[in-house]
Amino acid sequence: MLFLLSSSSINPPIEKYSPLTFTSDLPDFSFNTENITLCDDAFHGSEVLHFTEWWYFDAELTQGYTLQFSIHVYNIFTEGFVAVNLNIYHYGIPVVQERDIYPIDIVELSKSSPSVHIEDKLNMKGTGNDPSSLSYTLFYNTRNASIFLEYIGLTEGWKGVTPAGNWAVILPKASVSGYLIINNSRYQVTGIGYHDHNWNVTIVTGMNFGWIWGKTNSQSYTITWSDILPTWYQDDPILVVNKEKDGYIDIPSSNIHIIARGFSFKNGYIIPWRFHILAEYKDIFIDIFIDTSTVDYRTVFGLINYWRYHVHCTGSIKIAGVTEKIDEYNIAEFIRFRFY
Repeated sequence: MLFLLSSSSINPPIEKYSPLTFTSDLPDFSFNTENITLCDDAFHGSEVLHFTEWWYFDAELTQGYTLQFSIHVYNIFTEGFVAVNLNIYHYGIPVVQERDIYPIDIVELSKSSPSVHIEDKLNMKGTGNDPSSLSYTLFYNTRNASIFLEYIGLTEGWKGVTPAGNWAVILPKASVSGYLIINNSRYQVTGIGYHDHNWNVTIVTGMNFGWIWGKTNSQSYTITWSDILPTWYQDDPILVVNKEKDGYIDIPSSNIHIIARGFSFKNGYIIPWRFHILAEYKDIFIDIFIDTSTVDYRTVFGLINYWRYHVHCTGSIKIAGVTEKIDEYNIAEFIRFRFY
């Protein structure tokens, strides 16, 4: 995935079509999935002096709304704090962008179950024993918005270790229902959501160039994909296929091709704008194009750059001779740590 260069201008997307080639001298990367239990989504912490851990939720909702919500725990030497991010979009355009910082000593973090609580501001709680139907309630109240959402799992979660730390996709696909309050107006919503959890993310992670990830759904399957980039020309791709209520399978990295088909100048950088995912393993064939509709630029304390994409996914997945079409809108993200 031969990108990215720095630029000071912002222009429309530039289409560049070329096959993906790598010249990596790194050993082959292997992402091995494991089954999860509910306690995998509890707070893990770390023994190192600098670490980050976070819980991430998003949802494609009715009435044109999409949502991203995350809870980040930061530890720097002996000081800790929690950042809570709420972003609500209407047809891909930001309508709520809130980030609140809390001292860690007022945040209740459970190490036995997924539970994060901050006074009357935040409550995130997960319950259930069946990893394919875990339930989460999510409440957050901030200056210009409030949310109350229930996520009910439709697919079995999984976990693994990546070059960027531990990654557990707790809810690859979930039904979502509840309400949003935006500037004192209440919206009852339903939709499809996603939830994951990252931990053991340390300063070593920042030595990578970055990563990009996303997911998409057909009628029966959910495809979660990621490409971790040690450098701008080396990659470690990940792709896991879930069948609704019927397990999952991870595709070997050597059988995955995540290709940047187009680029755009945004926020002083060239960023990937169009993607093509190809994978073939046993009786599984995947061919997906991902086109960007809108992009929202964010930074982490001015140090880490990332872009949240609203994307249109089209293509197909074929398993055991049966093909399902993919044609849906979803969220993807590109995170960049370094300038080179």
